[in-house]
Amino acid sequence: MKIENGIETGRLDLLINPGRPIPKKITNITKISDEMVKNKPTIQEAFDKILEFMGDAILVTHNADFDFSFLQEELKNCGRPLLTNPVIDTLALAWYLFPKQRAHNLGALCRNFEVDYDPEVAHRADYDAAVLNEAWQPMIVLLNKEVPGITHAGLADLKVTQEHLTNFRPVHVTALAKDKAGLKQLFKLVSLSHIEYYALLPKVPRRELNKLRDHLLIGSACFNGEVFDTASTRNEETLKQ
Repeated sequence: MKIENGIETGRLDLLINPGRPIPKKITNITKISDEMVKNKPTIQEAFDKILEFMGDAILVTHNADFDFSFLQEELKNCGRPLLTNPVIDTLALAWYLFPKQRAHNLGALCRNFEVDYDPEVAHRADYDAAVLNEAWQPMIVLLNKEVPGITHAGLADLKVTQEHLTNFRPVHVTALAKDKAGLKQLFKLVSLSHIEYYALLPKVPRRELNKLRDHLLIGSACFNGEVFDTASTRNEETLKQ
C-alpha cells in the first residue's frame, strides 16, 4: 500500500510463482495454493512492477529484519541493485512504545490501537499491509507526542530508558571464563542481569557485556542466538560479519 499524508494513494497486490511446490504449512497459513500461483509471474518477472510501485518511498513493515532482508536477498539473486529506501520497523517501535507488553506481533499491535485484526484472514500481504497502516497512523501520533516533529532520521535517537532495557526481548549468548578475572566478570554480569535488568527473566544489555568481556569467551548459544537467527533470515555476507 502507498500512503501519503495518511491517505491511501495506491495498492499493488500480486501472486508470485515461487518455482517450487508451496509447503502445506504455508498454504494452511496463507490460503495460497500451488494451483493459485501456477500461471503467475516469477519474482524476476514481477520485480519491475514492484520496484516501480515502491519508488524511493519510506518502507514501513512489521519485522523489517525478516521482510526487508528476504526482499534484498531476492534482488541479489536476480542480479538487480539492492534497495536503498529508508525503512521503518513497526516491530521495533512496538517494543519501544509498549515495553511491558509480552506480545508484539501484528495482532498485538493492532489491539493496542483498537484496530480489527482477523487471524483467520491475516498472513496475506494485502490484508497485513492494510491493518498495519491502520495501526501505523495512530503510532505516528504517539511518536510525535514522545518527540514532537520527529522524522525518520530521528527514530534512531529515541531515548532508551531503564524500563526499555529491562523489557526488551533478549538474544541468547554463552559466556565462558578464561581465567579468574573472567570468573569475576561473569559473576558481575550475572548480578547485573538479576538486579539491574531483571524483568520476566535475567538479561544484560550488550553495552554491559562489552564492558566486561576482556577475560570472557562469548558465543552465540542456541537457535535463540544471533548467529542462528541471522543464518535463518539474512544473507551470507551479513552472517559472516
